[in-house]
Amino acid sequence: MRVHHTFHDGSGFTKNDDCGKYGGDCFHRVLIFLTCIQKKEFQLRKKQFTISPHSSKGQIMKRNATAVWNGSGKEGNGVVTTQSGFLKNQAYTYASRFENAVGTNPEELVAAAHAGCYAMKLSFILGAAGFTPDSLTVTCTVNLDQGAIIESHLELNAKVPGISAEKFTECADEAKLSCPISKSLTAKITLDAKLV
Repeated sequence: MRVHHTFHDGSGFTKNDDCGKYGGDCFHRVLIFLTCIQKKEFQLRKKQFTISPHSSKGQIMKRNATAVWNGSGKEGNGVVTTQSGFLKNQAYTYASRFENAVGTNPEELVAAAHAGCYAMKLSFILGAAGFTPDSLTVTCTVNLDQGAIIESHLELNAKVPGISAEKFTECADEAKLSCPISKSLTAKITLDAKLV
């Protein structure tokens, strides 16, 4: 006689299938059924929580900075402070932004961020390709026109022992496209990369 058991979740087994192969004893059948359910649940959880080694998902990194501005746009003044404390109440004004007076400005901070980000990203890319740079000197110039940054130009002078010109260009171009600051900018990004 073929015995078939169906449970509330729609799963079932008989004494002739894998989960019921031990047959007649109800207690054994229940134990085997529970074992099968546990195995299936484990497989589902494993599939659900396994992350591909190529996945970009991970913990979100957050950094912040604070600006305080006092007064009107042209006659007022402000300070910026970064989370790390490296910049603390650093002054900026209309004159430091548009007239080359003493103080910082948002555009040079963008340039600093892009230069620093690009240099580090390139170092990682070179390392993955089997090269360790002696030095990567990056100067970033941002162009502000009609109230928008329209271009960010990267100038790279690199000392990388053992690398060919072709491989160097390939790595430099990859870093230009993939560094996080490049990805965040809508401005045109240009690169002049040289081995020295």
